Amino acid sequence: MNNFKMTQRVLVFGKCTEEWTFKFGFVIPGSTNTWEQTIIAAPRERMLPAELLSGNLVVETTFTDGSLLVAKTLVRIFYDGAKAGSVATAAKK
Repeated sequence: MNNFKMTQRVLVFGKCTEEWTFKFGFVIPGSTNTWEQTIIAAPRERMLPAELLSGNLVVETTFTDGSLLVAKTLVRIFYDGAKAGSVATAAKK
């Protein structure tokens, strides 16, 4: 792969609210590579309620090599115990 790239989009109610693009460039054939990222949440007062987001939040990740689509995943997020007044925060299990 000569122009490897990953794009992540956050969709709320089907509308893109955030997008990040990571360019890796050349990838050595047969190599094993890993990727780690940390996303820092907005302040609590700027968060949408968990009961509103639960089931309505999708993270779309695409991997491309130039214009060739290599892989695409869509993950729909559900929050356990989402109740009125709570905010969407990640829970460690």
